[in-house]
Amino acid sequence: MNMFPGTLLRAFEHRWKIVALSVLLVGLSLTIYTPVKTVRGLLVNTGIAPTNNFLSVDAGRVAFIVSSGVGIYDINSASSTSFGNPSGVLALAPQISGDRVLVAGATNITSPVTIYYCTLPHASQVQSCGSWTAIVSGLPGIVALAGLGSFPEIFGDLVVWDNVSSFGFYRFSSGLATTVPTNTQAHGLTTNGAIIAFSAKPTSTSASETIRFYDTSVPSGSRSIVDTGLAGYYPSVTQYTIAFNDNSTTVDHLRYYDILRNQASSAGAGPAGTISYANNPSIWGNRIVFTVDEVSDNFDCNGDGTKSATEFCLGYWNIRGASYIATTLSPSAAPAIKGTPVIYDNIVVFVGSSGTLQYVTVPMQGDVNQDGIVNTTDKTDVTNCLNQVLKGSVC
Repeated sequence: MNMFPGTLLRAFEHRWKIVALSVLLVGLSLTIYTPVKTVRGLLVNTGIAPTNNFLSVDAGRVAFIVSSGVGIYDINSASSTSFGNPSGVLALAPQISGDRVLVAGATNITSPVTIYYCTLPHASQVQSCGSWTAIVSGLPGIVALAGLGSFPEIFGDLVVWDNVSSFGFYRFSSGLATTVPTNTQAHGLTTNGAIIAFSAKPTSTSASETIRFYDTSVPSGSRSIVDTGLAGYYPSVTQYTIAFNDNSTTVDHLRYYDILRNQASSAGAGPAGTISYANNPSIWGNRIVFTVDEVSDNFDCNGDGTKSATEFCLGYWNIRGASYIATTLSPSAAPAIKGTPVIYDNIVVFVGSSGTLQYVTVPMQGDVNQDGIVNTTDKTDVTNCLNQVLKGSVC
């Protein structure tokens, strides 16, 4: 027997459609203003597992340690290769700049270190390196270099390294190595191809190191070590701006110093929480990337249900931005990471919580305020500037 006569059945179907439509509209009203894209959603997982979390990136190529020696991943072609270190050499983490790959190592952890380089074939698919060539030898052992807080580094024509009571640099164009004495021990040496930045104590009894730099682009007779007087350590330099860990207050923060303008960000006022000892920043242009723990970020970025001070998220700080640019990556958009992220142009590379090599592109399409989320804030920014032209003064 039909329990629903035709008229009643049609009425039921009509009411059911109204209810379904109402639920759909309510759902849309709840979701239409939520993010449609986030940095987390655009993360690319290469599936490659480096031996540790020390990475180097340049022009879309990433260098890292693998069991066979050196691993290279090319983002543009999504291709990878690996090859051995110089024969018999126990090597530190590789560094990359253009087609050159740099390693520093020795036959054991205490014997003197030699710096080598090889050249990658210039091809669309990344290929293994050519033969290794030594450029400098007789540096402190691997353990001693690690204690100085930096590995030898390459950028363009310049190779830099730390030494006892000095640092050195080598130019491929001249084939010459130069040693620069320091009155106290330098740490965390880094370069942008012209500027060499590091930290050192003003005197051996000083309470804190300060950020210093040395400009190799000026004539040799005019070069000198410049002490910025800014307390801190673990510098990173690019485009004449130095980012560093600021320890001028009880809790460490990030800070930056603009060399050309002789201007620094405020002390003790970095973008987020405590920046722990191992989490040194990396800078490119107007963006500093760093590691921040879940408690400081106030977000469970790995999704395990807890906010832990020993689990970490990606962070970035947009410096010197226009008024509509967000200061930081939104915590809700932050991927979970291990170790220290590195940045080149708009590519941020890191080892994810799964232990694999991962990267994101920032800012992504539509993220007008560069906070890692595409949402109504971005839509409002665009609407407010609609039909404005470059010669206008509103946007």
